[in-house]
Amino acid sequence: MPYCPNCGSRVKAVHHYCGSCGQALSEIAESESDPPMAVDRDGFLSLRSLSYACTSSPELGEPAEPLDGGDFLALQKPVALDGATCHPTYVEDGTPLTAAEAVERYVEERHGENTSANRNGFHRGRQWHDRRNYARGKEMDRQLLAEYENPTTALLSLRVERAVLNRVSLLRELSAALEPTLDALRYRLDKHTDRWEWLLVLAGTRQYATPHAHIYLWAEGDIPREAFHPVVQRFVESCEYAPADMRGNSTDSDTISIRGTEQTDTIPRTEDGGSAGATYALAQLAHLPEVDSMDFDALLWASTVRASEGVHHFRKSSYDVWDEGEEPEPEEVVEDFPTNTVLSCPSLSIL
Repeated sequence: MPYCPNCGSRVKAVHHYCGSCGQALSEIAESESDPPMAVDRDGFLSLRSLSYACTSSPELGEPAEPLDGGDFLALQKPVALDGATCHPTYVEDGTPLTAAEAVERYVEERHGENTSANRNGFHRGRQWHDRRNYARGKEMDRQLLAEYENPTTALLSLRVERAVLNRVSLLRELSAALEPTLDALRYRLDKHTDRWEWLLVLAGTRQYATPHAHIYLWAEGDIPREAFHPVVQRFVESCEYAPADMRGNSTDSDTISIRGTEQTDTIPRTEDGGSAGATYALAQLAHLPEVDSMDFDALLWASTVRASEGVHHFRKSSYDVWDEGEEPEPEEVVEDFPTNTVLSCPSLSIL
């Protein structure tokens, strides 16, 4: 691997600038008056590193400029604590890639999948699997809304604090805390109804791509908001990086959004007959959009999910959406898939 002639940092042959000092490394870079910013889509997708938005030098005590809503210094940290907790594809010479490098590797992988699909007719890559999960969730939503006589829906959005921690560890900690949270959810719902189902999507925030969880559920009959308070509390107690003071997970805020009860009117629907809340959660699946249409924070989140080992970013209850052997292709269930991982956050009135 080559090194920067100015500061000695490791760089790659595809890099136009040094990620540490901003030194021009190619004729293309030398011909430009300013290094490309992360929002320069063409520059990034031609494999210029997104980490070149910093025109100052942290080594000289000058502050790094923000990178597409993120943090230059954070992008230079390893995506995982060590190679043992990271997917082998995102480990080089025994060391996990930095967050910026992981984004590049993810884009390379997705482009490679597309090339293989076109050449060999193989189409079941990461995007296909997330489209399948999206279709499953959408059909599950439509079926349950039709089956329940008096349906109630709820969206629980559980958040962690943006910590000075590698992204994979933060994702793993969030994922581990969801098991006791789901146990608390089952216990509380069984006190109010004998018919209910759920799905879970791990997503990244639009700013910094910090992981958080959406639990969307359907229940027969009215469920009071207070039933979910102990569930949120269990999550905060179980997750080391959820603020103990409930900041970001306040039960009086959009952490809990309920629709369909006597107090919250009807369930907002989409044109295909599903609920707006389920669509909002499912549209944040990590690998759902075409890679060339994803913004940087979506790519950072998707690469974090890809670099993690044993963390499933989509889960659901044991509800059988289709009988065995009868599941259709995703495109047969959904006509138009979202073009970006992160939707604009809808107001509570449509959730």
